[in-house]
Amino acid sequence: MKRIFWLASYPRSGNTWFRLFLANLKRGENAAASVNELEPFNAASRFLFDRHVGTPASELTAREIDRLRPRVYERMAGLAEEPLFIKAHDKFRRTDSGEPIFSPNASAGAVYIVRHPADVALSLAPYLDVEIERAVEILNDPDYRFGDERDRLTIHLPESLGSWSDHARSWLDQTAIPLRMIRYEDALADPAPAFREAARFLGLPADDDSIRRAVERSDFKIAKRQEETGGFIEHRKGVAPFFRKGRSGGWRDELPEPLVREIFDAHAETMRRLGYLEEA
Repeated sequence: MKRIFWLASYPRSGNTWFRLFLANLKRGENAAASVNELEPFNAASRFLFDRHVGTPASELTAREIDRLRPRVYERMAGLAEEPLFIKAHDKFRRTDSGEPIFSPNASAGAVYIVRHPADVALSLAPYLDVEIERAVEILNDPDYRFGDERDRLTIHLPESLGSWSDHARSWLDQTAIPLRMIRYEDALADPAPAFREAARFLGLPADDDSIRRAVERSDFKIAKRQEETGGFIEHRKGVAPFFRKGRSGGWRDELPEPLVREIFDAHAETMRRLGYLEEA
């Protein structure tokens, strides 16, 4: 029954890039995957929740939704005939009764992708169409819920992120699900070894030719060009393009010094743990 691999990250940390790599890896020598052909599953999908529960989430309280989410994932795993790779932006958290939202009974493992918080802020601002100051506030907010719209239903259930540090610690410190971590910066500098380790963990082909081919087909420039010519179904309408710059360290030139200090002050402990303070 443990068929689900969670592809977890704080938003704007490289999750889509890694999912594109996985799509190309699974294709082998067949034609390259498009950004619009990624695994369709999202842990917070309202459609999946409604389908498996039989009662619309809109008729339930947040507490009731949380209590039912582990059952949804267990049902999905029970019906699956092969591993499921599911994107997750929620932090690792528990229901009011202490049960993990991401049911260990359904979970084969998780890959956690982490990115320097200052670069996350730079990418988050245009993605949410907010000022950079607001993006930093979100990054530092222990109560932040992604997609928590008060005036309308969204395609996803609200996702509890917490602060950037809360999010990282929640996944890295949990012991209920086997986990592998990828630092976005390491994968950007040398994607083959970073992705090879993750592929082995996920039970996917990890030979040199397969990894090289999948990495080449998942190049950021290719993904950006695909969005420019054919759009991207996961892109939020009315905001900046989804694929922005795909680099690391941009915060050094683009982020105002007071905001840099604010981020470093708020997240110094977790940044030190992940090696980001030594690279500042």
